[in-house]
Amino acid sequence: VVTQRLSASDSVTLSPYYGDRHTIQYLSSGVNGVVNLQRDFYGMNGKWLHTGEVSNMPLNLVLGMDSNQNQDHRLTFTNSGGQPLVAQTDQDYSMEARNLDVYLQGELRPIERLTLTVGARQSNTTLNAISNNTLPNLGSHTYHATTGMASAQYYVQNNTNVYISYGSGFDTPTLNQIIYTPSYVNHGGTNSGDIGLEAARTQQVEIGLKTEISRTAQASIAIFDSDTTNDIVIAASNGGKTAYMNAPKMSRKGGELSMQWQLPFQLQASLAYTFLDAKVQQAYAENI
Repeated sequence: VVTQRLSASDSVTLSPYYGDRHTIQYLSSGVNGVVNLQRDFYGMNGKWLHTGEVSNMPLNLVLGMDSNQNQDHRLTFTNSGGQPLVAQTDQDYSMEARNLDVYLQGELRPIERLTLTVGARQSNTTLNAISNNTLPNLGSHTYHATTGMASAQYYVQNNTNVYISYGSGFDTPTLNQIIYTPSYVNHGGTNSGDIGLEAARTQQVEIGLKTEISRTAQASIAIFDSDTTNDIVIAASNGGKTAYMNAPKMSRKGGELSMQWQLPFQLQASLAYTFLDAKVQQAYAENI
């Protein structure tokens, strides 16, 4: 992480990263039952932070860009009693997931006890998979979305605040979720992948309270209401392989209560309770 201060009120932060991972997995099925996955992942997060005032009201701004990339080499073999065997059904895919997001968030304090926060993000994500042998390519899909958030936080007392927030979410499928079609998982044959899976989109409202009961105890309570379209759910699962599909409409409502205590001898205690009511609001089906 590299941070450069430009002035008393402006600074720039750059966070590049690189990593690699190698996984070998044995599934209960024979065909494609041994997965050999090599992954390289890297990216950069850069942001500009500004602190200032607007009409004597404190203002904080963050403008950023988030870029990430996964490069996967996926090989599969037939699992014969725990021994990998070469077969015509073996996969050899070069797979890629990459995104470029730009975001802006502002925090304004019109009065001492009130903080208003708004933000927006433009997301662009691409998934693709190219076959290096005779199996068909899985194709490519680019997802675009603009998401946002807004919240208000008010300090009723110096040690207690209430808040209300709204946010929209955008979750694309993963590379693992677009590998198989439901028909292939259920019946075998030719696999064409499921690159057509849509991204899930969520809108959520949350209301809560946070308080410091004493110098050694804090508590928070929140209720939330979340609605999701095109939620990514399991369509078929067989022999260690799983295929996915989109569920038209889901809802999740609930509440959370948590408490923390600072105990003697630098010990801490925590207690949390969550109630969740999750419902499928529109029917969906996959022929098995």
